[in-house]
Amino acid sequence: DCAPLGVDGQHIRMSGMSAFWMSLPYGLVGIGEVLVNPVLQSVAYQGADPSMRSLIQAFNLFAMGGLPNAVSAALTQATASLVPNDLDDGNLPLVYFVNIGVGAVGCLAYHTLCSSTATSSGEAQLGDVELTGGQVPLQSDAVAVTFSCSELS
Repeated sequence: DCAPLGVDGQHIRMSGMSAFWMSLPYGLVGIGEVLVNPVLQSVAYQGADPSMRSLIQAFNLFAMGGLPNAVSAALTQATASLVPNDLDDGNLPLVYFVNIGVGAVGCLAYHTLCSSTATSSGEAQLGDVELTGGQVPLQSDAVAVTFSCSELS
């Protein structure tokens, strides 16, 4: 009796697939966040002027926590008519393609941003982090990572 009610008042037939299959994608997302978020916080902290570090960290936390949830909620509402209670009757491939399109637009925007930060000499300064079009090592207490905008082109 956990399935939602249909228009006729009867419960919709539940799928035989186990919900534990969701542990794999959620686990991968969790591992990705554990690896990425400390590096983002370190880059934001190192690249900010000392008087602006708390503001930059607050914006960074908003951009990592609140903003993705708002975008996800907007996409869910925009594609709600394609996802009925009985997923066998929905148009889920179109929902996935819409999400892929939003991700592709984000990647294009990132690439454009990285391309526009380079000056005519090929170098730009962002606080203490130098973007040279090559690889820039960023050090943290726990994480060392190499960042490069030029790998996208």
